Amino acid sequence: MAEALHRRGLSIEVVTYPLGDESKPVTYPVHRVASGFRRLDPRPGPSMAKLVYLDPLLCAALRRKIASGEYDLVHAHHYEGLLAALVARRLSRPRSRIPIVYDAHTLLESELPYYRILPVRRWMTSIGRFLDRRLPPAADHVIAVSDRIRTQLSADGAIDAGRITVIANGVELEHFTNSDAALAGEADSPRIVFAGNLAEYQGVDLLLRAFTRVLEFSPDARLHVLTHSAPREITARVHESGLAHAVEFSDPGYAELPERLAEADVLVNPRIECDGIPQKLLNYMAAARPIVSFESSAPLLAHEKNALVVRDGDTAAFADAVLRLLREPELGRALGEAAREQVIAQHSWDRVAERVEAVYRSMLEPAQ
Repeated sequence: MAEALHRRGLSIEVVTYPLGDESKPVTYPVHRVASGFRRLDPRPGPSMAKLVYLDPLLCAALRRKIASGEYDLVHAHHYEGLLAALVARRLSRPRSRIPIVYDAHTLLESELPYYRILPVRRWMTSIGRFLDRRLPPAADHVIAVSDRIRTQLSADGAIDAGRITVIANGVELEHFTNSDAALAGEADSPRIVFAGNLAEYQGVDLLLRAFTRVLEFSPDARLHVLTHSAPREITARVHESGLAHAVEFSDPGYAELPERLAEADVLVNPRIECDGIPQKLLNYMAAARPIVSFESSAPLLAHEKNALVVRDGDTAAFADAVLRLLREPELGRALGEAAREQVIAQHSWDRVAERVEAVYRSMLEPAQ
């Protein structure tokens, strides 16, 4: 998004954690707080290192930026960014009223329980619901990546629906559409590919259950898990399930990800709870390979039009959909092409940036 906004002539600076792939040069400044900090757990979600150390540093860096008076607006991504921006604005001297745009990718009421910071899941749900009702309304405007998030945030009247604009995420089309889809089917064994982190909300347990059924009918199938980390509990579960011979974990990195997606016979999205839009789904669609997904995390997919979509948690149906695509490669090619055409038409970052800039201008022009 920052790159696309910069291409439109906006002056962009990014303040963020000491994580990220720095191999690709960018034309705007990136300020990484605690850049020498190397023990940060890269998995998503809250952690003590973030809450006690990195988030205060993020807030301090933002406070200095705001106090300089050189900036027109803060675009805060995720709750960490929003909280840091709100505190930084309050602590800035002289006191600033710089507008804050909050980019809502998820809701904590549904996501926070998966992190199990507290022993009782309903406590985490209650905390998440409280934060969803208190923090987003403190922003001057909200960009929600889905209609579901917009509806939930405005449901109890805490924030007026007119202060929320729905703008779905984009995808780096050039990166994912330059790969050769003809690579699919060349491997000795059918390749089923999952790409993403292995947090509990991703539904990896459901995927392993479905893959066990796939192996009953296609014993030579292989599940390739593309991830930056494979937690011990997940690899242990693979061994306990007797799947170690058929499951491969690897980290191809972002640069090689398009090629690995293009090699897939089927791309899988086993997540069942998702208020936003999984970024992997956009990457999958841009890769033009057939997709199988549970319905609640597939807002961009239509069954038998650009993917095969099954009822949440029905691992037998999920497995049967994978097997169908292995048996019917022509169907898979048609679904994959339809998915790619959709993201090309609707989800380029340039298109997203155009809509985001319109939000910025709507907030700044009345004050000029």
